[in-house]
Amino acid sequence: MSPMRAAWLRPRWLFSRRAAKALLWTVVLAAVAVCADFGDGDQSFRRT
Repeated sequence: MSPMRAAWLRPRWLFSRRAAKALLWTVVLAAVAVCADFGDGDQSFRRT
């Protein structure tokens, strides 16, 4: 496998701690937003 292809398969940012933290926070916030959205929808559904 050529070095260029190996670099493409294993991007350096993937192992960067700062990038990993940012990605983790993004996933956590997205999950919270989705849960809040489902919760609101559930309440309005029960009300009707």
